[in-house]
Amino acid sequence: MSYEHAYVNTIKTMTKDQVAACANVTESQLLNDNGSIRAMKHSGFLVVSEMFAFINHVAAANPKLRFGVGPCCRPMHSHISTDISIWQEVWAYYDDHDMALFRIGYADYGVTSTIYKYMVCARSIKNKKFSTARSQHYMVLSETRDKIVRETKRLAIPYKPHEIAVVNFDPIYNGASNFISDITHKSGRSFRDVKDHDDLRSEMFKLLDNGYEFESEPLKQAIIKAKQAYEETKSISKSVHAYFVTVFEDKFTGKQMCNVLLFTDVQVWTRNPIVRETNVIAMEDMPEDLINKLAMLNMLNVNDYLPEAGVKVSDTSFWVVRT
Repeated sequence: MSYEHAYVNTIKTMTKDQVAACANVTESQLLNDNGSIRAMKHSGFLVVSEMFAFINHVAAANPKLRFGVGPCCRPMHSHISTDISIWQEVWAYYDDHDMALFRIGYADYGVTSTIYKYMVCARSIKNKKFSTARSQHYMVLSETRDKIVRETKRLAIPYKPHEIAVVNFDPIYNGASNFISDITHKSGRSFRDVKDHDDLRSEMFKLLDNGYEFESEPLKQAIIKAKQAYEETKSISKSVHAYFVTVFEDKFTGKQMCNVLLFTDVQVWTRNPIVRETNVIAMEDMPEDLINKLAMLNMLNVNDYLPEAGVKVSDTSFWVVRT
C-alpha cells in the first residue's frame, strides 16, 4: 500500500469528536480491574499510558507540533463506550498547514513477534526491509523511545507546494478529464441523433434536388445541435494545463504571497506530475485572470471542479485552470 497522507482538517474533526465523547470520562474509568492505568487523557482524548509520555517527549523536542487522531491511527478496544477509543497512534502536525507531518505509535508492529515497539511513520521514510506494499516500509521501529523521538526531529518538515499538488492531483485530473469526456459524449450523441434520424435519407435526396432546403424541422434542429456540439468540441483544448497555487503570508512584510506551480496535461493521470514553472508572486501582482479564478474557487466546497476555474483543495491551496 502507498503512504497514507492525512489532512489536518480531518484530524481536527476526528479529534474534536473523540474529545466530546470523552468529556465525562472519570479517572476511575481509566483504570484496569487491578488498579493499574489502562489509559490517560491527552488533549482531551484517550491514549494508552505509554503514548501519553511518548507524545510529551516528542512535543518537548518540537514545541510547535500539535497532536490528534485521524485516518490510519490504530485504536484499542475501549471498555467505556463504543463511541470512545483508546488510541495507540496519533498524528503530529503544524496548526497552520494542510497536511500532517507524521504518525507516532506504541503497539505490536511485528510480522512474527509480539513485542510492543515505539513507531514513527512518515512519507520520507523508506525502510527497505519491507516492500512498498507493506505499511512498515514507511516506519522506523524501536523498543527505545528516545531513538524514535530523535527521528521525529528530522521528520517535522512541512509539505512543499509540489508535494501538496501531487497528493491532490486526482481532483483536477478527474474534473478535467470528466469535463472533456462529457463534451465528447454529448458530441457523439448529437451526431448519432442526426445519423439515426428517420427523415435523414429522404431529406438528403431533397438537399440535392431542392438546393439544401430543409423540410424536416426536427432534422434541421438535430443538425444545428450537432454542429454546435462539434464546434464546442473543437474549442476545448486537447490538453488541459493548470496552476497549483498556494497562498501564504510573508512573515517579514505581512503581504499575501502566492506560490504558483505550472502543470501541463492535467487530464492525463500520472503518479508524479511534472512542474513546468515555479514562481512566487505577491497577491497584488497576480494577473487579474488568476485573481478572479481564485475568488471563484474560494466560494466552492473542497474538491469541487469548476471547468472555467479549477478545484479548491483547501482554504490556502487551489488548482487553477490555465486559459
